[in-house]
Amino acid sequence: MQKLLLGPLGPLVGRLFSRRKLAQSFARILGPHTQASEAELDALWQLIEHDNGPAVMHRLIRYMPERRQQRERWVAAMQATQVPMRVIDGAVDPISGAHMVALPRADHGGRYRAAGGHRPLPAARGA
Repeated sequence: MQKLLLGPLGPLVGRLFSRRKLAQSFARILGPHTQASEAELDALWQLIEHDNGPAVMHRLIRYMPERRQQRERWVAAMQATQVPMRVIDGAVDPISGAHMVALPRADHGGRYRAAGGHRPLPAARGA
């Protein structure tokens, strides 16, 4: 979906996004023990839908190319900081899981908490 939003059909793809599609996407990326509840999905969908959010999703997804363009700068900043850094993501997260841990651990002494999959709503469960 994210790649489609970046393309020429992005505005249309965003408008077709639905609560059902949100639930399907989260079911794929959340870990087996960290699936979102219906109430969490409802709350997230309400935030997405606010002020016609799906119609502008193609404008918000620009972080993907920015992430590639700014990688060296951002990595250098993480490596140079004196601020303690921690990476907390699920090991099985297909987006930012175990494969993302090597850099902070190897270069800055970061720590990693192995858990489930991607979990974008930690406050909802009191984490």
